[in-house]
Amino acid sequence: PNGVKTVEHIMDDTSLRLVLHAGDMSYADCDQDRWDSWGIMVDGLASTRAYMVAAGNHEIETDEVQKTTFTAYKYRFQMPEAKPEEDTTHGHELSPDCTP
Repeated sequence: PNGVKTVEHIMDDTSLRLVLHAGDMSYADCDQDRWDSWGIMVDGLASTRAYMVAAGNHEIETDEVQKTTFTAYKYRFQMPEAKPEEDTTHGHELSPDCTP
């Protein structure tokens, strides 16, 4: 309910031309249906404004089979990124395990 009100409030402000969503977007914690429902909720806003996202701690979802993190986030958003010279993804042992 609060998320819907926030999206409506932002959409009502026609002076806003850019939304930078700085992490903790869907609080999906490996629940793909929750990612999808959040995407549906922000679709009207994201389709009418420049909408950029940056991953937060709730987007660190680890697939232990493929040894990857941020998989759901990366599949849903194509944002510019600076790639590190070496793999700096450490601490994934603290994130939710999304292995089916």
